[in-house]
Amino acid sequence: MSQYTLNGKKTPTSKPIWALCGHDKQLSHVFVDVFYGEDVVYSSRGERRGGLDLDAAEAKLQEHDLPMPAALKDSLLRDLKGQNPTNTTGSFSTEVQV
Repeated sequence: MSQYTLNGKKTPTSKPIWALCGHDKQLSHVFVDVFYGEDVVYSSRGERRGGLDLDAAEAKLQEHDLPMPAALKDSLLRDLKGQNPTNTTGSFSTEVQV
């Protein structure tokens, strides 16, 4: 399973928005959990199959004003294809689109 943190734009007057996403190798899907501060506001675990495909994960992040950086999308795509080492981790930011 891979796991990546996506940090959203920070403003001094609101809680930080961020997401935890990755690839569940056993279930062969992408998962997304979106947080405002410490509060979970969306989890793909509530989806019918417990996860998402890459396009749906990107759409869910976008719904929460978290555009998926190209480097994160590439990492998830490589996870889905089995090209990344097991238990890959990383941190990305919406502030810098790579």
